[in-house]
Amino acid sequence: MEANENNSGKPERPSQTPIGKPPSREGTLDSGNAPTVLELANPPRRQKSRLAWWLTAFGVVLGSSVLACCLGWVGAALVFGPTQTKLPSEVEQVAQRMASLHLPPEFQPTWGWSADHSLFWLQIARFDHRDKRGLLLIGELHIRPMSNPHEVAQLRQLMEDSSPELRLINPQQVESRTLTIRGADAKFEIVNGEDRASTTQMRQVTGTFKGREGTVFLLVQAEADHLSVAAIQKLLNSLAKPDSPR
Repeated sequence: MEANENNSGKPERPSQTPIGKPPSREGTLDSGNAPTVLELANPPRRQKSRLAWWLTAFGVVLGSSVLACCLGWVGAALVFGPTQTKLPSEVEQVAQRMASLHLPPEFQPTWGWSADHSLFWLQIARFDHRDKRGLLLIGELHIRPMSNPHEVAQLRQLMEDSSPELRLINPQQVESRTLTIRGADAKFEIVNGEDRASTTQMRQVTGTFKGREGTVFLLVQAEADHLSVAAIQKLLNSLAKPDSPR
C-alpha cells in the first residue's frame, strides 16, 4: 500500500473517517462557497408549486366556511350584500326563479333578496297576507362549489331570522305529503294547531324540494280562517308541474 508523503518526508496516515459518515465541517469554512450577508438577508424566492396554490385555495374556502359558521348566514348574506327589492314585479320574479308556484291571491309581494356569488347562490321572496293574517316565504340556497348537507338547516334559519313575527304553533293535527318535483321526491308537512301566544287557530305548510341551483325551502303560515285547504292544494299542485321555460 502506498502512503502519501508530506514535506518532512514522513508518510501521511490515511483518513480515519468511518465509511458512510461525512467528514465533520466544524471549525472550517469554505470562503468560496460561503453565502454573503446580502444572500442571507435576501434568500432566493422559490417558485410556488401547484401544491402551494391548492393549499392557498383551500384556505380561502375554509376561511369562508368559518366566516359563515361564526356569523351565520344572515351575517354572511349581509357581508356579501344581496340585491334587495320591494317592487312587486321584481319580488315575483325572484320567486319564479325558484319555482312556478300558484300563490293564493290574498298574499301580496313584500320583498325579495337575490345573491349570486362565487361562494353561494341565494334567493328569498316574501309575500304577506293583505290583512296581515299570515305570510309566505320561499327561498333557495346553493353553497358553491358543491352542495352542503347543512344547506336546508342554514336556509331555514336565515328565512326564519328574516321574519321574526312568525308564530310558534302547538300542533294539533299533522299531515304529510310527498310530491315529485323536478324528478325527485319532495316532502311537505301541513300543520293545524294553536298559536302559543293566543288561542288563534293557525295553519302552516313547510317543505323542501330540488331547486334550479340548490335546495328550496317553502314556508306558509296563516290564520286557519285565511288559508283554506283548497288554496294549499292549489299551491302544492303548481309546484309539481313541469317548469316553464326561462
